[in-house]
Amino acid sequence: MQERSSSKVLLLVKPRSRDWHDLYVVLEGRAKVQLGELSGQIEEVSVGELRSNGMKVQQEIELAEGDILLIPAGVAHRTIVDSFYLQWVFKIARVRG
Repeated sequence: MQERSSSKVLLLVKPRSRDWHDLYVVLEGRAKVQLGELSGQIEEVSVGELRSNGMKVQQEIELAEGDILLIPAGVAHRTIVDSFYLQWVFKIARVRG
């Protein structure tokens, strides 16, 4: 992973079973994004979107204004915000070969 010096673009490569990649574009503020695997009770809240009451955290990334993060389909993630934070989230369909 890149060290924090200014804005960064992160690409995580571990696609699995879900149907959508998430692209985060940070407009203002700071947040932490935890990545890992869903655990506990897992339910599908909409087509291709899963939620659970637990997550096995494998990595944590700090985001700040100007950062862009691509989270591949199938990678569990949650955003932790301590103060004001503003981001765009784009859903990108996973192309199957």
